[in-house]
Amino acid sequence: RALAGTEVVARRVADSRAVTTGMLDEVAQVCSAAFEAENEERCKDAVALFAAAMPKAPLGVLRSTSAASACAMLASMLRHPNDECRRAALLSASHELDLLHLLRSVLKGLGGNDPARRWQAATNALQAVRYAAATRIETVERLRSAGGLMLIIDAWKAGGHTADISQECCSLALLLAPHHARTTAASGAVECSLSTWNRFCQDPCRGLLLQGVAEVVLVCLPYLSEIPPVMPRLASESLKVLTTVGPAGAIGALLKALARMAGEQRLASELASLGVAELAMAVIADQRWSQELVLRRFAAEAYARPIVILAEARGNGTSGYTPSKGMLSPACTTQRIAGPPTTPKALELPQQGLPGAHIVCAATAPSAEPTVAASACAAALRKRLEAWRERLTSKEPPVAEATDEPPLQFDADFESGSLGPVLQLGPREYEIKLLPDLAGTSTYVQWFCFRVRGMTAGLYYTFHLSNLSKPGSLFEEGCLPVLFSKREYEETGGGWVREGEDVAYYPCNDAGKRHCVSFDIAFPHDDDEVFLAHSIPYTHTDLCVELDRWPGVPRRVVTRTASGRDVLALAVGSEEAAVRVCIVARAHPGETHASWVMRGVLQFLLGDCEEAFPCLNEICWILVPMLNPDGVAMGRTRTNLDHVDLNRHHHDDAAPETRGLRTLLQEENRAGLCPLAFVDIHSHSRRRGVFAIANGRDADPLVERLAARSPLVDAAGTNRHELRSQDEGTGRVAGARLGYLYSMTLESSLGARHCGAGDQHLSLADLESVGSALCLALLDLAREHVQQREEALLSNAANGSVSGTELTLVSPRERAAKTTFSASPRKRERHKSR
Repeated sequence: RALAGTEVVARRVADSRAVTTGMLDEVAQVCSAAFEAENEERCKDAVALFAAAMPKAPLGVLRSTSAASACAMLASMLRHPNDECRRAALLSASHELDLLHLLRSVLKGLGGNDPARRWQAATNALQAVRYAAATRIETVERLRSAGGLMLIIDAWKAGGHTADISQECCSLALLLAPHHARTTAASGAVECSLSTWNRFCQDPCRGLLLQGVAEVVLVCLPYLSEIPPVMPRLASESLKVLTTVGPAGAIGALLKALARMAGEQRLASELASLGVAELAMAVIADQRWSQELVLRRFAAEAYARPIVILAEARGNGTSGYTPSKGMLSPACTTQRIAGPPTTPKALELPQQGLPGAHIVCAATAPSAEPTVAASACAAALRKRLEAWRERLTSKEPPVAEATDEPPLQFDADFESGSLGPVLQLGPREYEIKLLPDLAGTSTYVQWFCFRVRGMTAGLYYTFHLSNLSKPGSLFEEGCLPVLFSKREYEETGGGWVREGEDVAYYPCNDAGKRHCVSFDIAFPHDDDEVFLAHSIPYTHTDLCVELDRWPGVPRRVVTRTASGRDVLALAVGSEEAAVRVCIVARAHPGETHASWVMRGVLQFLLGDCEEAFPCLNEICWILVPMLNPDGVAMGRTRTNLDHVDLNRHHHDDAAPETRGLRTLLQEENRAGLCPLAFVDIHSHSRRRGVFAIANGRDADPLVERLAARSPLVDAAGTNRHELRSQDEGTGRVAGARLGYLYSMTLESSLGARHCGAGDQHLSLADLESVGSALCLALLDLAREHVQQREEALLSNAANGSVSGTELTLVSPRERAAKTTFSASPRKRERHKSR
């Protein structure tokens, strides 16, 4: 009966040139009945009925209570508590509703003259537009291209005094803004946002609204001539109100706005007078927000940037140390400069230095070490920021305590070492400026690895490693630097360990654009020789020593570097295999975990493991364990000796390393084997876990098989980038251009496992296990590919469509260049036998 009633109303609406208030009442009743019945088909039909009726409503009917009731029931349908009913209603709305007509209805006075009823009807209509538009990207684009944004802004101007209207208009503006921020800025959205913000900035119940207006202004900010003058006051007042009540998203948006403004020199004094530093510190100190990394990061930026700008304007150093005052002496250091050498002989490095990889693997504990809890990270950040501010703003220079204790001795005079100038701030406190890859610049500053001597056991020494260039780091998420004690190894066999107390990462100088990681270390032995590093090193010498274990493995010199080092490629597996795989590592020298993953690959394939025999029999492997040996040897972060970032120049001749690799792979392509997969192994300093970066969805089959082989792989965290001009020089794009069907970057975090795998650091055993899992995943992929290829050959031969001697393959997205494989009689016989 209900279905028959819906059909009767639908026929009446369809047959009428104009609907009446009675018809809209019937539409509302149909929607209400469908809502209560929780039947998805009825919900779908009810939404379609509303969509057919509303455009036929004359102005008088639009302004009736009947229209208001119908809009209320439509909004209820689109947020139905039953998932199936809600999905059916939303899908119907995205296809059937005339969203522009609904927006115009709001401007025509939908709901009548009674203000409360009118604005409630407008809210319901705007909410329906938002729900329907958010369902499909095509609906959003259709709304935008037809002038929907201006209708939304007009509705906002008319009803901006009402919080609910402002909330819906704000949400719709954000929905349309991501790819059209310039248009949004020119539409009047900023003026509406500021007006709403000013009206509700001190209302603690309007957190979501305040979050929305702050986000609208932030989206539009790059296209404004200046930061709106009222914005600092509005953001600080709103944050003061919401710090105690939340929600976290609103606090984050306000802190982001304050952090953005904090980088402006002209606003530093105003932000200081508004108490922004105290507000930011209150967020960091609040236990409710300590778990939120993004809040801590934005709070640290909002806290530190104005302080840095004001201190630099006064001429104070950003560490609290002023050499001209002569109150403290520089620490004893030996440092190497990051500039290019004059001759290859200048690159000869001392042999005595870091422990070799064979020692590291034998001594380092195989179990994963835990990361630091978020609450402890927040407490450490608060402690470091307050101490840094005290040093920076103190009118008196720092005075060293009276002590006979000599300063620590620092050096990086060994392979892969990296250490800049060291300043002693106190008896046991040091600031270390890290070296950029190119002297005199501020780019590519991350890797550190240095030696310390002359310590006293059991005392805490504080280190501030400044000059870091990235705005975020895994040190914020509870990860620790690594330490190797020579005496600990000699006495107990202990290897590299994660070490550090009160580790914090925060802005510190250059208007808050440069960052510092601070930590305390209690050394285990007196007068020890201790190495500190960002992650466990793996040097070029380590690779050469390990390759000497397998002298019979065929290898080829890909190229000779500027310093005379050989970039080697290993040929592993069967030349009779049907497919070829290429794995490359260490294009970026500071990403040491890439080498440990590659070590897992080498150990698995070359270490007489029975599980590896099928991999060797069925795949031809090209392994390039270290593409950038010069950068590794010299302790660079990202570049080779000529300051070229190899993973941005795989497509040109800027670097001999990538030019040689490209030539090698082009030659191998002419050999006739199917280029199945290209994997470029890297490490990431800001993300947890092991994950892939791919060209769209091309590498999904490989990622899925790798995740099935190792729980350490975060398949859900895969970054899928459509091909962009700025990606042309990356290894994964170059691999696809060379015809590899599955080409990707495999990133291994420099710090921790992904959240689903536990709150532990990635251990060497973890990384090597990922290498063996990668080999097995490639075997799974190769077998499936060969099976599909043979089935296609047999099918083509049976159908007579081709001679059976030729098969054309395309990439998963059917846009890679086609590669033809000619099957000789001998190869056909081999395939049949398999």
